Amino acid sequence: MRVDLEPFVEAGLYDPASPNAAERLELIEHWLNRGFSVDAITALAQVSTPTSMAEALSNPWSHDLTLRDVAKKTGCDPALVMRVRRALGFAAVDIDEGNIPPTFVEAVEVFMLGAALYGEDRVVALGRVVGSSITSIVEASRAMFASAQNEAGATELEVSLANEVAIQAWEALIGLVGNVMRERTTRDEQFIADLLHDDVRVAVAFVDLVDSVSWAAHHTGQDQVAALTRFEAAAAEIAVAHGGRIVKFIGDEAMLVADRADAACRIAFDLCAFVAADPVLPAARGAVAFGPVHARDGDYFGEVVNLAARATKIASANTVVVSAAVVAALNPSTWTTSDLGAVAIRGIDTPVVLAELGCGRR
Repeated sequence: MRVDLEPFVEAGLYDPASPNAAERLELIEHWLNRGFSVDAITALAQVSTPTSMAEALSNPWSHDLTLRDVAKKTGCDPALVMRVRRALGFAAVDIDEGNIPPTFVEAVEVFMLGAALYGEDRVVALGRVVGSSITSIVEASRAMFASAQNEAGATELEVSLANEVAIQAWEALIGLVGNVMRERTTRDEQFIADLLHDDVRVAVAFVDLVDSVSWAAHHTGQDQVAALTRFEAAAAEIAVAHGGRIVKFIGDEAMLVADRADAACRIAFDLCAFVAADPVLPAARGAVAFGPVHARDGDYFGEVVNLAARATKIASANTVVVSAAVVAALNPSTWTTSDLGAVAIRGIDTPVVLAELGCGRR
């Protein structure tokens, strides 16, 4: 195929003097073979990356509504539309800037329904959780895709082809998320009852990596990313295996909860053991506390949470410390504990009685 490259040079898509000129020409020929016009390709070059353009040209996405348009279509105050937009994680500065897809109209209508039932502030708070969670899913998916292509040493054409296939998988993932949401709402009914009575009692555990700053200074960024990925994956898998869940990762620290104290102890202990066996990660340490907490936006707050978070710093490498309430809830035939006495913990007014889970399960 003989290609007139001048339009692509003018659009900044092709430079005959570039070291990757042959690779880029291969990609341009792919676009043209797909039946995309030169005008469409060069126009999209202003808003899309080369390796994503084939997918974008195949499935054009409209972004021409303004916040004022959305407000008119939904009968909602423009300032409120902007608040919803920002809660979901999108910048919204100019109310007359046409950069919003039509699908956002439905999002605002859902928000208005929720606000009528539960109040505007509560639904905006939920919107922030949804937006943050979706952003994490998107960024994790992109990181997975990019690392796979980098590892394979893929050319621009190979990355483009992989991206076109990945978008189809992404559409399936959207359906998967919806199915998981539906299933999750049918479980944990006791938790809902506890929330209604303002009596949520859980075991809270924190596990962090010891002296991770020094560790990071002696390992490449690639090694750190791979090791931390193993840590986070193990934390999630171990938590689920024992009936708990990861609440969040804070740097090199995992926060998790479980209904029972012994479950949280098993998770913390097993995670520390996993880290100890890893050839790259530094040692880990953990702490578990049990009692009443406040649940908000998928997170937990209160004295029990503060105790678990700060008691972690008391634990030695490869061990887990627990509060007196946890010791009282454990089966002594399953767990051994060593009393540490009353320990002063930063941010807590009075010394706290702690114990150490020596070798864990017998």
